[in-house]
Amino acid sequence: MLLAERSARLKDLLAITESIADHLLAGDFARAQEVEAQRQALARDIFREPVSRADAGEVRNLLQSIVDADHRLRDQAEGMRQRAGTDLAQMNRGRQATAAFLAHSQ
Repeated sequence: MLLAERSARLKDLLAITESIADHLLAGDFARAQEVEAQRQALARDIFREPVSRADAGEVRNLLQSIVDADHRLRDQAEGMRQRAGTDLAQMNRGRQATAAFLAHSQ
């Protein structure tokens, strides 16, 4: 694969990675999962052929951008998971309080 084509496809991969974050923020987890599957397929396709030594520097720089986006995505997903856990705990406390109130109000 020529460097120009690989670079363009790596930029597409970065854009797809960033779109996953948008889907997560919108709460569209199913779409985020679909896009992640597409992203993985594209990554496999991009690297089905080895990178030449001459192209390695530019490819490495683009890959670093993708890795950085992955880290942001992982941090975002972890934050969402923690918030969901906190929300669930608060809902459970509310249910317990409601049950206790109803049990003593009869």
